[in-house]
Amino acid sequence: MARFIIGFLLSTSLIYPLISHARDKNIDQAIEAFYQRDYATSIQILSSIQNQSTLAEADYFLGLIYLSPDYKDYDINKAIAYLKDSANRGYASAARELAQTYFTYNKILDPSYITAIFWSKEADKLTYSSANLLDFQHISTPKGMKPVTQKEMLQLQIEQANKGDVNAQFLLARRYEYGIGTSINNNKSHNWYIQAAESGNSTAALYLGYAFCTGHGAEKNSNFANYWFRKAEPKATC
Repeated sequence: MARFIIGFLLSTSLIYPLISHARDKNIDQAIEAFYQRDYATSIQILSSIQNQSTLAEADYFLGLIYLSPDYKDYDINKAIAYLKDSANRGYASAARELAQTYFTYNKILDPSYITAIFWSKEADKLTYSSANLLDFQHISTPKGMKPVTQKEMLQLQIEQANKGDVNAQFLLARRYEYGIGTSINNNKSHNWYIQAAESGNSTAALYLGYAFCTGHGAEKNSNFANYWFRKAEPKATC
C-alpha cells in the first residue's frame, strides 16, 4: 500500500503541472468574439480566465479591446494597464503593442519616445531570449526553403553585414545583444548597431539613443543620445 501511495503522489505531481499550465480553451472563443467585434462577450470570457498559462494572452486581448476606437468604453489607460500585465508575464506581442501605442500616442503619453523604445526593446528581449531554444531556422534558396542552424545563420549574416547589408547589420546587433547562435557580446552588438544606424536603419539609431540616454548598453551621454535620436526621430529627446 505504501508503494502505491508514493507512486500515486509522484504521478499526480508530474501530471498536475501539465493540467494547470494547459492553455484555457475558452480563450479561443474570446478571441473569435474579439475579431467579430463582440467586445462584451470577449471581455466576459477573458475576465473569467484564471489559468496562469493563459492570463498573459487574456490580458493582451483585454488591452486590445480597450485600445479599439470602435469600443464604446475605449480607455487608453486601461489598455496600457492590461498590456503591461501581459508583457510582464512574458507575452512579447503585448510589449510590441505597448511600443506601438507609446509611439502613436507619444504626445499625450511620453513626448520623449523613451518609454516607446523601452517597450520595443522589451519585446525584442522576450522574442529573442528564447531563440536559442530553436535548433535551426529556414532560409529561402533558389531550390526552396533550407534549414540552417543558428550558428550557420550567424555566419551568413556576418558575411552579409560585412558587405554592407543594413538589415543583416541590425539583425547581427540583436544576435550579439541576446546571444542568438553565439555568446552575448555587448561591444559587438553596439558596434553593429552603429553600422546599421549609419547605414540608415532608424530602429538601430533609436536603440543607440536609448542606450546613451539611459545607460543601458552604453555610458550615459545625452549629447550622443540626442545625436542618434535625431537620425531617426527629431522629436525624440533625452
